[in-house]
Amino acid sequence: MILICDRTLSERASVIRDKLFRMGCPCAAAPISDYRSCLPASLIVTFTDALNTVRQTPMDHIHAIVLGGGFVNSALNASALADENLLPGQIRKQLLKQNGMDESAVTPFGVFGSPDAFFAEDFMEIRGAQIEPTKAEYMIFKYLMSDRSRRFIPPEMIRKYCCSDGRMTDETIAVHISNLNRKSKSACGFQIIESMRFSGYRSAVK
Repeated sequence: MILICDRTLSERASVIRDKLFRMGCPCAAAPISDYRSCLPASLIVTFTDALNTVRQTPMDHIHAIVLGGGFVNSALNASALADENLLPGQIRKQLLKQNGMDESAVTPFGVFGSPDAFFAEDFMEIRGAQIEPTKAEYMIFKYLMSDRSRRFIPPEMIRKYCCSDGRMTDETIAVHISNLNRKSKSACGFQIIESMRFSGYRSAVK
């Protein structure tokens, strides 16, 4: 649940979002004025000249990775990153830390999202059973897995974090989840995404 936040809905925020998205990382981009529409978030990516404004919002408890170099006061619950190419590794490190895991969760082939879920580039393993999702199915499940609160997430939030072209609808989300649950039922004996009418979806894998 990575939120890329800038003073406006900027080109630089969109570029970062597209780069992370291509790497299979669910994320949303929003101007600071509209941050509430993307909450909750686990991690913020922002920029040196936007950090002070970000920290004047109620998001100050969410760790921020700050792009652009320069000094960043650690008291602001933030860390500086001068090289954007290092961002995926920094995100992975921070999310592992939040989940009580360390770099041992990372392998040459992928990363463990939890002890029961392994994410590789083109497949997932759930409790040892391999599933081959589509890109949309992969993004949706990875996003739902990232929410440790176990709340049901509405479709509009799934669209914000898992859709890059604006073509995902409530109906297509339901189809993606149904197809992924069919695959997981066949591979590992249970449906990996739970649904609640009028509330949304959540991962059945902790």
